[in-house]
Amino acid sequence: MRKRINQIAVIALLVVLVAGIVFLIFKLDPEIRPGWLGNQMAHCPNCSSFLRIAMESYAGDHDGWFPKGGKNPLDSLVQLLKYENLVHVYTCHALAQQLRDNYKKTGTFSEEDCCYRYNEGLRAEDPDDLIVLYYFKPTRWTSHSSKGSILGRQVLSPSGQVWSCIPEAEFQERQKKTLEFLLERKRRSNDTGVATANLILSVECTTLAPNSYRFTAKLDNRSDSASTVRLLEPAHLVHRQGQNCDSYFLDKEGTEIHLMPQETYSFPGWLELTVEDQFRDGKLESRTTCKRDFTGSNASDGTPLVNTEKERSGSSPGVDVSIVNAGCYVKAYFRANVTLGTVQDLDVVVKSQECKYTLGNK
Repeated sequence: MRKRINQIAVIALLVVLVAGIVFLIFKLDPEIRPGWLGNQMAHCPNCSSFLRIAMESYAGDHDGWFPKGGKNPLDSLVQLLKYENLVHVYTCHALAQQLRDNYKKTGTFSEEDCCYRYNEGLRAEDPDDLIVLYYFKPTRWTSHSSKGSILGRQVLSPSGQVWSCIPEAEFQERQKKTLEFLLERKRRSNDTGVATANLILSVECTTLAPNSYRFTAKLDNRSDSASTVRLLEPAHLVHRQGQNCDSYFLDKEGTEIHLMPQETYSFPGWLELTVEDQFRDGKLESRTTCKRDFTGSNASDGTPLVNTEKERSGSSPGVDVSIVNAGCYVKAYFRANVTLGTVQDLDVVVKSQECKYTLGNK
């Protein structure tokens, strides 16, 4: 009898032991847990859809850029709370309360309570095989309630249309490509800073007569290296007077400008403005503006081709001329391919400062 009781006790002990081991395995390793048990540490499709919408809204308000400028990538991601103020959607179900509590204390996210990782520095228009957001570790769980057979990760691409689950090998390849892309963008951004700091575009104003001016532009190479600038589009002057804004030719597309260190290039284009104002009782009644601008050279003899236009504009009775003149300026810009020292084959937009002027003072 005693022997039978001992056998039953041993069997019961083994059952409890096996059950405990199975429970611990399921608890500690969700990857071997059956799908019907669920996994609260896995990606939640409903929550991540809010995150996707917030990313899309942010990019729409920031010239295509996704959040950037925080202390680290996850800190930058906090900016999305302006669009979806639901802290728990930035992690899995199991860590939702922990994320809420830590966010209240610190005002940011950390890797301890956020189950996503963020590649900062991308734009919505970037190649769609790059990765913006991804689940922090490989898993067979495609969601908290669904388990697949392939080890992979949930990822969000720049287009932001939908989250997708991709195999881990594909993730590693795309993540490597993303990091290389961001490294190249950073390098190009630094190159742009070097180019715009050393290639100085400026507008000069020459007085021809009272209320008559000529505007020209020049490009200075202030670096210690030679530079080659090839215009990808025609260079232009922009003239703003009141609500009117017009563009005038400076140089043609394809022009190659070779500058030695500290050398200056003067653009062939120019703009002349002459203003005649009519006053009544000390107030501006009407204004006539004559504009002459260089449009190119004659192909046969090289003589300059000049366009002349004259326009007359009325004014509300009693308007002071200083109000009409407010905000008048001319500036220059061009888009070009630049080589400057270590900066090679860089597409950059170069802009001048505004050259402000006053016309028509009585």
